[in-house]
Amino acid sequence: MKVGDSIRVKELSTDKVQILNASNAVVVSVKVARGVVEEAPAAAGAAPAAAAAPAAAAKPAAAKK
Repeated sequence: MKVGDSIRVKELSTDKVQILNASNAVVVSVKVARGVVEEAPAAAGAAPAAAAAPAAAAKPAAAKK
């Protein structure tokens, strides 16, 4: 499965059980996790400072009146 894919009840094959949910009900879907940041163990001391610099640079400047 790829990101955005899903499996619905009607796509399942069952011989000895009856699924009572609606046939269009989603059983499972693939989503993207957001906000997950993996930190390298060797660069643990340098990572917070390096990560803060791009975030500060990405903020828009305040408009002057």
